[in-house]
Amino acid sequence: MSEGSHREHIHNVMLNAVFYVGIAKLSARLECSKSAAILYALNEGLFREGVISQEDHDLLAGRYGRKLKDVIAQAQAKREPSHVAVLSIEQRKEKELLERKDKQLRGMFEQWDQHPDLDWRQKAFAEAEKFKDRLESAKLLLAKRETAI
Repeated sequence: MSEGSHREHIHNVMLNAVFYVGIAKLSARLECSKSAAILYALNEGLFREGVISQEDHDLLAGRYGRKLKDVIAQAQAKREPSHVAVLSIEQRKEKELLERKDKQLRGMFEQWDQHPDLDWRQKAFAEAEKFKDRLESAKLLLAKRETAI
């Protein structure tokens, strides 16, 4: 794929004075960013011209007509809250890591007979060794070491 072809959907547009003032007014009325106001206006125009469906129009009008304060509030809600102790955040991350590793090791345990390759099994044992004190799935996998090698 050439450099230009994967970015064909991106366009720089120069706004004349009338459009610029109109977008500024629309941005103020909708309480949204200028980029959102431009996309909102484009959506409205394409719908009025009959080149996009009512369903697409409604979806995009909802997306680009959202107030900037609502967009910012939603983005902040997705971030880690600042009032939560760092220790709590670290504990949550550790728990998520252990859940992922448990799933991985259980999968290795269940697929054991499908992988007679010694290299694969050694890697499985090495991974299980790291978590043998914290995960039952690691202990189960390591128990196979006695009969596998």
